[in-house]
Amino acid sequence: MFVENATIEDKTIYLDGATIHNCTLRRCKLVINGLMPFSISHSHFENCSWTFNGPAAQTLQQLKLLNQGGASSIVKGVVNAILKDEEIPNIMH
Repeated sequence: MFVENATIEDKTIYLDGATIHNCTLRRCKLVINGLMPFSISHSHFENCSWTFNGPAAQTLQQLKLLNQGGASSIVKGVVNAILKDEEIPNIMH
């Protein structure tokens, strides 16, 4: 799926493999399965919901378990790298 310069409303969009550029999405259900990379740039989301399935959901669950199991510094490091748009290192201390 490649979408550019569009307004999308009330749709379910599977993001795996998609490219969305300069779009407005309204009341959409966005689904990430984690099977393929995707690209979103210069887009706006209004009242959208996000769903994580498959490997994407498993990764989030593992981060939650790491956090609960005493490795919160790893989870915080990953989140901080994401928020700062930095490379996420393979090994964090």
